[in-house]
Amino acid sequence: MIEIKEESESSESDKNFCGFASMEDFSKNGMKLLMEATKAVNSLPSGSSRDLYSAYPSFSKVMGQHKDEILCAIQSVLQYKEIKGNLLRRDDEEKFEMIQECNDTMLETINFNLDEMLGIRKPTPAIQLQEVRASPVVPQKYQLSTLITAKFQASPQTARLISAKNILRPQAGFKVPVDNSANNPFIPRIKDKPNSLRPLAVLPEYDDDGKIVSFLHPYELEIEKFEPSDEQLVKREPQIPENMDNFPFTFVDTEEKLNEMINELRSVKEIAVDLEHHSYRTFLGITCLMQLSTRMKDYIIDTIALREELHVLNEIFTRPSILKVFHGADCDIEWLQRDLSLYVVNMFDTHQASKRLGFSRLSLAFLLKHYCNIDADKTFQLADWRMRPLPEQLLKYAQQDTHYLLYIYDMLVNDLLKLSNEQTTLLKGVYHDSKILCMKRYVKPVITENSYKDLYLKSKRSFNNQQLFALREIYAWRDKVAREEDESYPYILPNHMLLQISESLPREMQGILACCNPIPPIVRQQLNTIHQIILKAREQPVIKPIINETNIRPSVNLNSKRDLLNHPLYSPHDLSHQNEIRDDLPTLIGSVKKINESFDDIECQEIKLSVFDKSENGYKKNKAIEIKFISPYHRYKSMIPFMEEQRRKEAAMEEERRKQMLEEKKKQMPELEIVKIGDNEESVEVPLRNLKRSNANNDEFKSPHKKWKKVNNQNDDKLKATLSNGSVTSSSSSEQNDATQQHEIEEKLKEVESIVDKMKKNNKKHNKKGKPQKASDFRQNSNKPVPFDYSKVDYNRFQGGSSSSSTNSNNSKFQNKSKGGKKSKGGGAGNLNKMHSEQFDAIILLLNTQRNIICSKMSSGQLLSKVLIFLTFFGSCIIIGLLLSALVTTCWIESDVAYKTSSEGSDKHNKYGNVNFGLFSYEKSLNHGYGERNEKNINVVEIIKRDDEVLGNYYLWLFTAMGTGFSLFASSVAAVGSIVGTIKEKGGMTLIITSNVVSGIGQMVAFICWILQFVYHLQDNVLLAVDQEKWSSAGRSTFGYSFYFIISAFIVILINIFLLISARKAQNRYRKSLEGPIEEKEGNSIMLY
Repeated sequence: MIEIKEESESSESDKNFCGFASMEDFSKNGMKLLMEATKAVNSLPSGSSRDLYSAYPSFSKVMGQHKDEILCAIQSVLQYKEIKGNLLRRDDEEKFEMIQECNDTMLETINFNLDEMLGIRKPTPAIQLQEVRASPVVPQKYQLSTLITAKFQASPQTARLISAKNILRPQAGFKVPVDNSANNPFIPRIKDKPNSLRPLAVLPEYDDDGKIVSFLHPYELEIEKFEPSDEQLVKREPQIPENMDNFPFTFVDTEEKLNEMINELRSVKEIAVDLEHHSYRTFLGITCLMQLSTRMKDYIIDTIALREELHVLNEIFTRPSILKVFHGADCDIEWLQRDLSLYVVNMFDTHQASKRLGFSRLSLAFLLKHYCNIDADKTFQLADWRMRPLPEQLLKYAQQDTHYLLYIYDMLVNDLLKLSNEQTTLLKGVYHDSKILCMKRYVKPVITENSYKDLYLKSKRSFNNQQLFALREIYAWRDKVAREEDESYPYILPNHMLLQISESLPREMQGILACCNPIPPIVRQQLNTIHQIILKAREQPVIKPIINETNIRPSVNLNSKRDLLNHPLYSPHDLSHQNEIRDDLPTLIGSVKKINESFDDIECQEIKLSVFDKSENGYKKNKAIEIKFISPYHRYKSMIPFMEEQRRKEAAMEEERRKQMLEEKKKQMPELEIVKIGDNEESVEVPLRNLKRSNANNDEFKSPHKKWKKVNNQNDDKLKATLSNGSVTSSSSSEQNDATQQHEIEEKLKEVESIVDKMKKNNKKHNKKGKPQKASDFRQNSNKPVPFDYSKVDYNRFQGGSSSSSTNSNNSKFQNKSKGGKKSKGGGAGNLNKMHSEQFDAIILLLNTQRNIICSKMSSGQLLSKVLIFLTFFGSCIIIGLLLSALVTTCWIESDVAYKTSSEGSDKHNKYGNVNFGLFSYEKSLNHGYGERNEKNINVVEIIKRDDEVLGNYYLWLFTAMGTGFSLFASSVAAVGSIVGTIKEKGGMTLIITSNVVSGIGQMVAFICWILQFVYHLQDNVLLAVDQEKWSSAGRSTFGYSFYFIISAFIVILINIFLLISARKAQNRYRKSLEGPIEEKEGNSIMLY
C-alpha cells in the first residue's frame, strides 16, 4: 500500500523561492499565468479564419516574432536538461520528439524525487509509482510553461500512473471469452428483463446482403415510454453531503454483499453512478470498478470479481421510480451493456445539464468547484484499475466521483428551473437528452478501407503512393494483431510511430526500431512482418495520389436529384414533410402599400466576346436534350423474354391445333377394315392399291363384309402383305346413334395402336431369322437381272383397250353394296380407296403423336446428362480449393517436440515446442523456459539446400509437390470442360473424364509419396540439425489437416467420375432412343401410304 503523508508546514528553504514565500504560492501563480495564456491563445483565430489573417503581412510578422521567442525559450530549457540538438533547425515532428524527450526526462526526475520524499522507494516494491505525462490536446506553444510548472510543482495534483509489477490479465479468467472479431456483431448477453413492458426479445438487424449487423435494444420500448415524474420536475431542497474524509464506504466484492446492497437500494429514490475503465492492455476495454452513492451511503463494487453476477442490478437500473444520476454517460452506457449486461431507464446526466446552463467547462471537476468549492484530486486519474487489491488512496479517489453527485444534481435542477423562469422546458430537455443516451447500443470497433485515411488526413502530412501503401498495410496489421492479442492500438503501435515508420520507410530492421521510442514489445516480436510490408511498399510505383475529403466521404451523385424528381412517388410541390413556413411574421414594411416598380424601360445589351466571327444564334446556349440511347445488344437482350413468351404461345397453339385435328379425324374416320393375310412367309413390300388390283379376280374379295370386332384370333398377331392370298373385307356401317359411333371409333384407335405394336414385334422376330436388317439390302441393282417366275402370272388380268375400259372392268369386279343392301351403280373401288386412305391418315397421325412423346422422353434424358456434367463443375471447384489450401498451409505434418533430458531437469516442464511441416513452408515454436520463440514461413527449399537430411528422400517430396500441382492443373481443366460440356450439345465428355482421372492419379501419387516419406523418415524426425541436439520429435509426429485436404480432394474426384459415368450412360440411352424410330422402317416392315 501507498501511504502519502501530507506536511502541514513547509520548510524554511521554500519561503524565498523565486520571489515567492513558498512552493505552493509559486505553483498558484504559475497556474494563473497558464490560464491567462490559454485564454489569450484561444482568442486567436484558427482554421480558415487564421488563413485569412495570415494573408496580412503585419499579422504574419507579429506571429513570427512570438514564435521565435517561444522556440528560443524552449531551446534554453532543452539545453538545461542536456537534450542535444538545435530546435530551431528541425521540422515540426522532430521538434515534438525533442520536447517529448525533455518532458520524459523531467517527469522521471520528478517521479524519483517524489518517491524519495514520500519514502516509497524500496528495492522490490509491490506497486511502483510512475508519473507520466498525460496527453491533453494543447498546442505546442504552451508546453514550455507546462514543463516549467511541472518541474517545480510538488503538489499531489500531478497525474500518476499507478500499476502493480505483475498484474494478471482479468480477461483470462472470464467465464465467457472476449470476442474481438470484427465479423461477429456484439450480442447482448441479457437473460432476464425486470421492469419490462414487453417480454425479452433480442432481435437482430440485417443489412442489404442479409447479414446480421446488430441487435435491437432490449429496453427500447421502456425507455421511449418513460416520462419524468412530477416530483422530478419541481424545485428541490439541496441536501449537503457529509465530508468524505469521515464518510466510510462499503466495498462489494462477493455475491452476498451484492444482494444486501440491492435490498438497500430498493428503498431509495436517487442513486449516483460512475465507472472506472481500463483500455490500454485490452482491445475492447474492461470495466474495473463501479461507484454507487445514495444520500446516506457509498458503495464501491468490484466489477471484475462480480462480472457474471451484476446483471441482477437491472432490477434497480431499469426501475422507472429510481433516478440514476451520471456525469458524462456517453461511454458509461455502452460499457455497462458490454461488460455487465446492464441497461438504464430514468437517467439524469449532469454533463447534459451543464450544456443547457452554458457553463464554460463541462467537467465534473468544474462542477465540484462551482457547487461544492472542492478541488478535484486528479492524482490517480491514470491509475491502472485492474490492480487487486486496490490501494486505499485509489478507493477514496473513486468514492469522490459519486459522493457529491446527488448534491450537484439538486443544484443543477434548481438552476435549470431558475433559468427557464420556473418552467420545466430546460429540465425536460435534459431528461430527453439523457433518454437518447440510454438508447445507445454498444457496437464493436470496425476498421474500413478508409480508416487509415482518417489518420492520414489528421496528421497533415503528404505521402506518396509507397508511403500510403505502407500506412494502409501496417494499419491493417496493427488491427489484426490487436484483436488476436487482445491489446489496444496504442500498446501495439501508437499512431505517431505508425506515421513515422510509414513516412520514412526504413530499409533495415534497425531503422524501424529507430522510429519507435520506446519500442513496443509487439513491434520487437514481429519486426520481420513489418519489415516485409515496408519492402513490399518500396516496390510500389511512386505516384502521389490526391487524398481529400471527397475520397473518404464521396459526394452525392448529381443524377440522384434528377432520378428523385422522376420518381412517381416524389412530388417537388409536396411541402407536407417540410417545416411550416409562416408568412404572417412582422416585417419592416408592415401594412404599407406594395411598391410596384417596373424596369421594363431599361434594356441591357447582351455582352458577346468571341475571337471568331459567329452569328448571334451561335452564342445562345443550347438546351441539353436528354436522349436515352439503347444499344442494339441491349435491345436484343430486352427482346429475349418477349420472344420466348411468343414461342411458348405458338407451341401451345400448335399443340391445341393437333388435338383438334385428331378429334376431327376421329369423327370423320369410317369403320376400319381388317386386311387379313395368309400364312405364306414370303412377303413383298407393295402399295395397297397394287394389292387391290392384283387380287381383283380373287373370289375372297367377293365375300360378304364383316363388321369390325376385337381381334381374338392368334393369326391376327401377324400382319403381312402378300400377293398370293389374302382378302380385304369391308362391312357396311350399322345404323346407330352418334354416341355409339364415337365409342366405336375410340375402340378402333386402340386396335390400330395394338396392331402397330405387333408389327414392331413381328419385325424383330423376322430380323432374328436372318432377314436383312437394313433398308439398303432391299435396293435392286439395275445392272443385274432380277429372277422372276413368269409361269405363275395370270395373264387374264392384263387387258387391252383404253384406260377407261380397264377401269370400268376393274370397277365392275369390285362392286360394293350400299347401306341399303343394294349394289352401288358405280365408283365402288374409288370409295374403297378413299376409305382406306382416310384410315391410314389416322394411323400416321397416331404414329406422329407417339413420336412426339418419345422425343420428349429423349429430351429429358439429355437434360439429365447435362445436369450431371454441370454438377462436376462444383466438384472440380471444391477440389481446386482443397488443393490450394493444402499447398499454402503448413500442417502436412504436426509434431509436439520434447526437450531432451539435461541437467536442467527441474525446468524441463517449462520447455516445450511444436513443429508444423508443410509442403513449401516450415514453422516451429520452441520454448526454452523463458518464452516462446516462433519462426514462421521458413522456405522448405532453403531447408533442403542447407540440411538435406530433414526430408530424408528428396524425390518423394518432389513427387508429392508435382502430383499435387499436376492434379490442380487437371482439376482446372475439368472445371472448364464441365462448363463447355454443359453448353455444347455434343462432345467434351472425353476431355472431362480424362482430366478428372488424371487429377485423381496425381492426388493418389501425392498422398502415397507423402505417406512413404512419413513412414520412412518424418515420423522419427522433423527437426532441423541445429535443434536436434536439445529437442526430439521421435514418435510424436502425426498427419496434419493439410494432408487430409488431399484425401478429401481424392474422394471428391471419385464422386465426379461416378457422376460422369452416369452422364455417359444417360447419353447412350438418349442416342438409342433416337435410333429406335428409324429401325421401324427396316426389314420387311409394311410401308403404309
